[in-house]
Amino acid sequence: MIGWLPSVALFAALIGYYATWINNAAAALSANAFDLAEWVGIIPAVRYADPPMVAPFALRLALVMLAWLFALHSAAARRLFGRAVFGVIGLALALSLRPPIAFFRGETADPNYQQLALLCFVALLGVALISALGWGSMGRRWWWRLIALPLGLIGILSALIGLSGALEGLGRLQIPTPLGAGGILYLIGITAYAALNALSALHTRNKTGR
Repeated sequence: MIGWLPSVALFAALIGYYATWINNAAAALSANAFDLAEWVGIIPAVRYADPPMVAPFALRLALVMLAWLFALHSAAARRLFGRAVFGVIGLALALSLRPPIAFFRGETADPNYQQLALLCFVALLGVALISALGWGSMGRRWWWRLIALPLGLIGILSALIGLSGALEGLGRLQIPTPLGAGGILYLIGITAYAALNALSALHTRNKTGR
């Protein structure tokens, strides 16, 4: 009934995350969500706030949710090729949160590095758990796709919180922050993916009862 639409929605969210969220007239001041998290993490009012690094955490958490959704989609895929492609993407997204090499050489006091290390670990753990649980018969159960709903909701909220905090932080520096299309595409994609999975799950339940 729904077919390839969830895959399209998931890739739209992925493209949206790495597309421009802040579209400044100066190219050097434009940023996608990943770069935006790095930028605002340097701002003292964000870096040393109480609690610290909220906006970068939220923007990066949106990526963690995306990695988990790719792992979820991989586990639910019917063909081995689809499982492999979506699984590799989910793993790559989790690994993209790894801190710089300096962290592994002992520079562990930096709060930005600490946050990246924590989120990378959480992302990898989630991908591993979802893959381990879902690659068996569980990934074929109708309720498995419903897991996309809470993950999608967390992704939506974290993106909104992160973008709001980033705009506030950049506003203090009087940097113009016109919004780009990336954030909108991410929100549309992840919302559509969660909704389509819910519809697919309910359709499967009504059809098979399993």
